[in-house]
Amino acid sequence: MEGRDTVVKAPGAGSKVAALRTSNLVCIVLHNIDVHTRKFANEAVEEFVAKPLPPGTWVGVFSLSGGLTVLQQFTTDRNVVVAAAKRAFRWQQPGFCHQCGAGE
Repeated sequence: MEGRDTVVKAPGAGSKVAALRTSNLVCIVLHNIDVHTRKFANEAVEEFVAKPLPPGTWVGVFSLSGGLTVLQQFTTDRNVVVAAAKRAFRWQQPGFCHQCGAGE
């Protein structure tokens, strides 16, 4: 992972002690999203990645449907993050009975 280097100085000293790399990890976790709310979830992901993120920010996409599932490993590619969120809902198509109200 790429990140910014942060210099840490010893208290009261003028010399550098160590250089630390700082990285920001953002986890987008999708849970309890159905066919009615997935549009809003996708829009929220798109809106989030459209905003400027600090250098060294990595974003991962996860689902909590039946356990924690990695939909997209941490990446800095915003387009990959949006695509992962959209893929998360591809399998959630309402069946005929759900659409017509039968079986409710």
